[in-house]
Amino acid sequence: GINAEYGGSMQLDKIQYNFKCCGIDYHLDWINTTWGQEHLGLLPGSCCNTMFRTCNISTSAFYQIGCYEHVRNYVDFTYSVDMTVLLFAGFAQVIGISLSYTLTRLIREYEVAKDEK
Repeated sequence: GINAEYGGSMQLDKIQYNFKCCGIDYHLDWINTTWGQEHLGLLPGSCCNTMFRTCNISTSAFYQIGCYEHVRNYVDFTYSVDMTVLLFAGFAQVIGISLSYTLTRLIREYEVAKDEK
């Protein structure tokens, strides 16, 4: 993949491997990179749907979908889940405060009624 030996980053390798994608928009993005110029016709191993260190662009043994959409969808999904959890947590806080207030008021009313007897 695109590790230090290829002049790239391990993070990009991880993204391509985990999301099963290649390049930003599509696999041909690699052609214009330094790595792509040094390895004509090849893609990094993290783009390959095989276990090889590289794969040939002329075969179909690589992920043909770019990573941008995958990562964007993942971030959007994660954001929406986080916001949902935060909203429910906030709602639970409001319910807890309301119940605490009601319980305190009922205890005071009970004590006042008890003292009047």
